[in-house]
Amino acid sequence: MIQNDIYDEFLNDNSTVFLKDLTNKIKSIKKNIKDLEKCREKIIDKIVNEDRVIDSTDKRKYKNDSETALECVNTISKNYYELSNEYNTINQLNGFILKRFEENEKDFHIKIYVGKLKTEIKHTEELENRVEEDNEKNYLIINNFLDGIEEDNTSCKINYQGFKDVTFDNLEDNLVLKIGESVVELPYTKREIEEYLKEYPNDYKTPQDVIKREFVTCISIYKRFPILARFKEAYYLCRTKEMMTIIDSFKYAKNYMFRSDVNAYIIAASKSRQQLEDYIECLENNRLDDFKAFKVVYEINPATIV
Repeated sequence: MIQNDIYDEFLNDNSTVFLKDLTNKIKSIKKNIKDLEKCREKIIDKIVNEDRVIDSTDKRKYKNDSETALECVNTISKNYYELSNEYNTINQLNGFILKRFEENEKDFHIKIYVGKLKTEIKHTEELENRVEEDNEKNYLIINNFLDGIEEDNTSCKINYQGFKDVTFDNLEDNLVLKIGESVVELPYTKREIEEYLKEYPNDYKTPQDVIKREFVTCISIYKRFPILARFKEAYYLCRTKEMMTIIDSFKYAKNYMFRSDVNAYIIAASKSRQQLEDYIECLENNRLDDFKAFKVVYEINPATIV
């Protein structure tokens, strides 16, 4: 956009630079919206054509992954349209000021309108930063879904012999989160195991079947992709355990993506949001001994896990 040199004197340097780049910003946002729609089509195509004859655990997790990928697209789309609206507002206000300024109308108080313009530009620049930060998270989740960046969660459990002595007769609550060299054993309750056996009789025949497939996972998942692992476990906590809506689960989970002080296996071990938040409160106040929902046992150095 061409500015009047005299008019520019009323603006600060940042506002002038912003306005001169406004046309490119508007073009860029339109291109981003088109590219995003292509991304949505790829996600839908993958969901429709994915041939996955898998067990109930993986089906639930895949459903969560596909939900979040689509919600990421929706969120990015909202971000882009919000920015687009801001750009158009600034463009219109700037055009109005230029026209009145160049017409040299005596009753036109340019400083008042320029002040409004600078405020709008500052707000939009802050929005740009928020959108960039938020979209970084969203595209990370989308690309993970499209590229299939997953660890094989079965190979490390093939020879796993934990819980082999658990039977219907001696089944009881196990409130221990055990972090081992290759696997993580999540805490469970007797009631949880019984509910799985009742709800999925074709998938699980014994308590050990449930424990091995639902409460044992490879530690490599948490170590190699900690950001995504935190998101996925927080989403699973909200969506599957708490039965929250897709949007609420999505928003909650994104808050944990970059919380490196909270390991993903802690989120996975939590039975509810309240339990997770109780843990975090104890963590932040250096009172982990007060957390009683489950005990954490490390068979490896905790520092080796991000």
